[in-house]
Amino acid sequence: MQHLLRLIILVAAVSLLLGGCSVKNRMYVETASQVTVNDSKGDPLVDMRGTPFRFENYRGQWIVVQYWASYCPSCLAMIPEFNALYRGREGKQAMVLGVNYDFVSSAEVNDLVKEFNITYPVTQGDPGPKLGISAVEFLPTTILINPQGKVTNYLTGVQTQVSIENIMRNAEIKQQEQAK
Repeated sequence: MQHLLRLIILVAAVSLLLGGCSVKNRMYVETASQVTVNDSKGDPLVDMRGTPFRFENYRGQWIVVQYWASYCPSCLAMIPEFNALYRGREGKQAMVLGVNYDFVSSAEVNDLVKEFNITYPVTQGDPGPKLGISAVEFLPTTILINPQGKVTNYLTGVQTQVSIENIMRNAEIKQQEQAK
C-alpha cells in the first residue's frame, strides 16, 4: 500500500513538472501561421536592464521568446536550458528573450531574474500583440521567430536547448532543400 502511495505521488509530481501551469493543461507543438513580426512602429519592448528591444534588430537570427512565471515549476526547470541556449548562440544565430508572466512590478521581476539567475534579457512588457497572439494561455510557452521575421512555432510545455536547436536546424534544412 505504501509503495502504491509513493508511486501515485511520484506520478503526480512528474505530471506537474512536465505538464506546465495552465487553466488548459495540455502540451502541444504547433506550427504558427507564419505571422511576420513588425515592430518598427510604436514603442519598443524594454528589457529589465532598460535596454530597448526591437525584433527587427535581430533579422537574420532566430528569436526565441520564452514566457515564464515564478509559480510554474516547469518554467523554472527550463531556465538553465535557455541560459545555455543564450550563451551558446549569443550574437550569432539566435536571441533569447524572456517574458515574465507573474504580473508584478518591475522591481519584483528584477528580483526574480536575479533569484533564478536568468542571463538572457527579460522584458517588462508582453510582446504578444507584435507576435500575433492576444494572450498566452499556458506556461511555459515558447515562440520561435525565424531569421526572416516570421513566427514559425508556438511550443507549450517543457523545452530544452536541444529541442529548440533541433527545430531551428530542421527548419534551416527544409529551407535549403526548398531553395534547390
